[in-house]
Amino acid sequence: LVWGLSYTGEVTAELGQNALEIALADGCFDLSEGFVTVTRTGVDGGTVATVDGESEVAVCAGDGEDDVIMFMHETSEEGANFAYVVTDEEGIILGLPPGNEVNFEGAGEGICLVWGLSYTGSILAELGQNALEIALADGCFDLSEGFVTVNRTGVDGGMVMTVDSLTEVRTCVGDGEADVVMFAHTTSAPAEFRYVVTDTLGTILGLPPGNEVDFEGAGVGVCLVWGLSFSGELTAELGDNALEIPLSDGCFDLSEGFVTVTRDTICEVSSSGIFEIPSTKEIVTYPNPATSNVLVRLPDGFKGDYFLDVMDLQGKVLLKQAEMMKKGDPYIQLDVQSLEKGIYLIHLVTPDSEMTTKFIKN
Repeated sequence: LVWGLSYTGEVTAELGQNALEIALADGCFDLSEGFVTVTRTGVDGGTVATVDGESEVAVCAGDGEDDVIMFMHETSEEGANFAYVVTDEEGIILGLPPGNEVNFEGAGEGICLVWGLSYTGSILAELGQNALEIALADGCFDLSEGFVTVNRTGVDGGMVMTVDSLTEVRTCVGDGEADVVMFAHTTSAPAEFRYVVTDTLGTILGLPPGNEVDFEGAGVGVCLVWGLSFSGELTAELGDNALEIPLSDGCFDLSEGFVTVTRDTICEVSSSGIFEIPSTKEIVTYPNPATSNVLVRLPDGFKGDYFLDVMDLQGKVLLKQAEMMKKGDPYIQLDVQSLEKGIYLIHLVTPDSEMTTKFIKN
């Protein structure tokens, strides 16, 4: 309350005394009949940090993993409302989270600042405005003294294909001719990019320095060529499983899919889709990975009737070839459209033996 005081002589009142109970001057004095009421609303943006006490953090934005950061604040005005404001380095508002946590995954490459906002009334601030230049609330408001800096490293494995836009190719190995395949990729991140060659289970077979690979001499089999977007230094090595380990000492993201390279000793596929393999002592599947159908080539020297089952890795039979096949017919066409994506076993049962091989369903 602010009063007026009329007096003669000297003021004798002091801080801490009650103006309604003491002599306010050594002469005559009179307080005003009324007063001005001043209501002081306390706001204090205080200081902000992560719940771990950090004022600067780094996240890998774009790798498909949630990047949730939780924040806390210290303020001298606990009675006021409090919110967090996410801006770019110039103060442009990027986010007004409802609580104290923000998921930065998908935000892309860049730097953002997270401020604290103490306020009364309602927030007026909107995305795209400059938090340093506008009224942030329709009452009192105060931004924190500092902010938390979030460094977002953008990685995006994107998609890979050959330069001819193919995702499945075949090469004829062992014929002395170079089998060079050139690859291309699409990505939204400016990070470093490499191609990674694995087997069908993810074991790394090659880390080519560029976008082309010569598969001549690699032997018969199937390999997958992935794209890798990363920051820092590449830590992956031959023999590691690319699906199970950190591939760099910074941020990294494998491509959503891969190019399947089937390496065999023949160069043509007949119009019926049957692939001729001159000699094999094992079950061979094509393509691998498969999306809808798998063509199975049986081992050489096979005699008699047989059954074929498709099982999961726990041995549960999911598909069963019910009818006996013709003697001497080395091919079976399996419809695998009903299977979920994953790794499966093809189990061959003959009158005198059993054989098993793996294939991938995309």
